[in-house]
Formats: sequence, C-alpha cells, structure tokens
Amino acid sequence: MKLCTFNIWNSNTDFNSRMNLLSKLIKENEIDILALQEVRDESIVKKLADNCGYKFYNFSNYTNYGLAILSKFPIRDIKTNFESASVHNSLVQRCIVSINDFEVGVTNVHLDYASEENRLLGLDEALDLIENNTNIFEVLLGDFNVDSESNIHFELRMDEFVDIYQSYCFKRNIFPEPTLDFNNPRWKNEEINQTPGRFDWIFVHTSNDYKIVHSELIGKDETNGITPSDHYGVVAEIKLP
Repeated sequence: MKLCTFNIWNSNTDFNSRMNLLSKLIKENEIDILALQEVRDESIVKKLADNCGYKFYNFSNYTNYGLAILSKFPIRDIKTNFESASVHNSLVQRCIVSINDFEVGVTNVHLDYASEENRLLGLDEALDLIENNTNIFEVLLGDFNVDSESNIHFELRMDEFVDIYQSYCFKRNIFPEPTLDFNNPRWKNEEINQTPGRFDWIFVHTSNDYKIVHSELIGKDETNGITPSDHYGVVAEIKLP
C-alpha cells in the first residue's frame, strides 16, 4: 500500500502548469491512496483521477477550498467535521478504504496555520472520528501546519501513532527533510526569515504488524522553474499484514 499526502497550494501562480506536474508526479510514483489539501474544486480531483487511474475519490468542499481522497480501492463511510458549529479553520475528512478483505481507516487533515488552540481542536475532532469508527489499521495524514517538534506531534506519538517518514529516516540514520522550505520556487524573490519545517505527516496506528518498505518526499525538483506546490509531498509504502 502506497500512501501520499500533498498540500497542493491553492494559488493562481502557474496553477495549470503546477497541476500538470502534480498529475505526472503522482502517476510516476504509483500512489494507491492520495490525500490532498487546499483543493480548489472537484474538477482538479476528477482530472487527477482520470490521469492517474483512480476509480474512487471524494472531494469535500468547505469554502475557498477543500480536502480530497483518491484511491485505487473502494472507499465508503465518508465523514467530515464541516457540519460542526465551527471547524476552527481546521478541516478533517475521513473514509474507509477496502483493500481486498482488509480495511484501512484514512483521516485527512488540514489544520489551522495561525492558532495552536484551533489546531488542537481540529486534531481532537479528527481523533473523535477515528475513535468512533475504529479500524484495525488507521492512517492519519495531511498538513498539520506545525513542525514535528510540536506538542501535537508529541501527543500523537504518545498515543502510539507512528510517524512513518520520521521512523524510516531514523532507522537509516537520515535526518528527515522539511516539507515546507524556502528554497522552493514560491519564495524566489522574497526575503524569508522563518525556519523550514516538516509540517506534512503520515501517521499509522495499529495493533497489527506491518513493514515500512520506503518513505520519501516528492515534488522537490523544479521543472521549468516551478514545482507542483509550495509544500512537498510525503510518500510512504507500507506492507500490510
């Protein structure tokens, strides 16, 4: 099972060219389950599905953009936190993916960029959806809008969620690279004083044995001076029990 999370940057800057790069990148990497954030509209999702061979997808729209999950396997029981009184500027989307006789819970998040309190509230809503629909194998992934040194990352690890990319790197004495850095073409003509960070994560929570086959960042290489997004995608290949 090959997973990917990607914030695709809802900006008009080189938009069509970036989406074409994204489509090519996803197809080349043969992603089975793809979680997207900052998705402008359903036409983007449909084009990716058609180009990359996804028979199943859901686009959950909120206001200016939404979340999407695309899968090569059937999906069901789609839920969001959009119906709550306030989403705290933190979007949550969840579904169940059926891989033969094995079920995987997939929860896609895009947490608030400005407020830690809102991020925590959004994470609580994501965890409530997971706990209310517990599967043997749970995946929590997306743009958490906070670095891996944060309280949120620590709390998830304390709850026995495993950061797949971090775990893969640490076992190989590799330092995990940032998913949002300022070498990205977006920032070429801007003076940036912020620190690069690893804001996009893929977590797994399960009592079952599994193997991390491979994990890496994608979308870092420029083509004609652009990349698919201002974020980089995270890919994790996992061997299921």
